[in-house]
Amino acid sequence: MSADVVVVGAGPAGASAAYHLAAQGLDVILAEKQELGRDKACGDGLTPSAVRELVRMGVDISDWRRNEGL
Repeated sequence: MSADVVVVGAGPAGASAAYHLAAQGLDVILAEKQELGRDKACGDGLTPSAVRELVRMGVDISDWRRNEGL
């Protein structure tokens, strides 16, 4: 197996880095040691800037609900 870039860790930073590198035409391998989809206590909360980035990446947020406050 070979690639231009290997990104270790498929959390928010690793996944978005892999996305942007692949969008630039690089061959990317994204490696994660844990099973994806695992429960994470803070995983449901996103900042407005994170949501904007997801929209830029083509994620459909039309059925998401905005939470006002904690």
